[in-house]
Amino acid sequence: PDDQIFDLDVEGTEDALNQMRSWIAGNPDFEFIAVGSIEDGRALGAHGALVNAGREDSSVLVSQGCDGTAQGFIRANDPIFKGSVDYGPKLYGFNTISMALDILNGDPVPEEFFVQHMNCSASTIDQLYPAAGAISTEDYVPDLEAANKNFTIGVAILGTGIDFHVMVEEGFHSAAEEAGVEMVLLDNNYDAAQSVENARALVVQGVDAVIEYQCDAPTNEIIAEIFADANIPVIAIDCPVPGAPFFGGSNTVAGTIGGEELGRFVSDYGWDIGSTAFVYLDFTPAGAPAEARRQGYIDGFKS
Repeated sequence: PDDQIFDLDVEGTEDALNQMRSWIAGNPDFEFIAVGSIEDGRALGAHGALVNAGREDSSVLVSQGCDGTAQGFIRANDPIFKGSVDYGPKLYGFNTISMALDILNGDPVPEEFFVQHMNCSASTIDQLYPAAGAISTEDYVPDLEAANKNFTIGVAILGTGIDFHVMVEEGFHSAAEEAGVEMVLLDNNYDAAQSVENARALVVQGVDAVIEYQCDAPTNEIIAEIFADANIPVIAIDCPVPGAPFFGGSNTVAGTIGGEELGRFVSDYGWDIGSTAFVYLDFTPAGAPAEARRQGYIDGFKS
């Protein structure tokens, strides 16, 4: 029922910890708690609040990203943190640099190129890691051959404050070295103003193409104009940039997988659905992609 669905719009791990603590204190009548999260950092905060409240036997959490922290909980068979939908972050660089080189060489790329998602759980983690994040497409197969020209690729990463984004950065360094291209990598530091400053800096440095990882939707409109005015092609990661090919997760698919896994645990545990709350940790500034992931969770959980 909709009155058992609760949204917490949180800024990060600490905020998730505090908001989840407040929610638990304010909703003592729910015997069971199923938690979904837009990404693993926020899930870590919620996990801490659930442990502090002694809810190890009456809560379950499935997140998104399967970063190093999530993998640790899953391998340890944590009683709460039971899964995280995988995105293959170390292959972000391989795939997007492949796309950038194809654009610069005049070869076609798809408008959207999605990660193939799988839930990372106790039964799948050894399959997924270290060989994680395989992608699938009928129309495009990335092939990171050495660049045939001296290209410089600008990369603006979302940040480096959580394990997932550190893994993304590591993948970019490996892919740039493999392709033999020069890479100018800047950190958007989860900040809209910094992202715009970085976009202008990449134009000044004369990069041939840009891979943009920034998830504030209005800011991406500004960034798109900056690169369009400079006639620099852009590839967007995880959050759309107007006019740019997209690479990343299918938020609807990934969210649905997470919601279905939560629902499966609730069913397997035999919890009374009328006594179970569904709490979702969101980040609404990310706009339509975040909403698609949230709705996927809800639809999957209800199915």
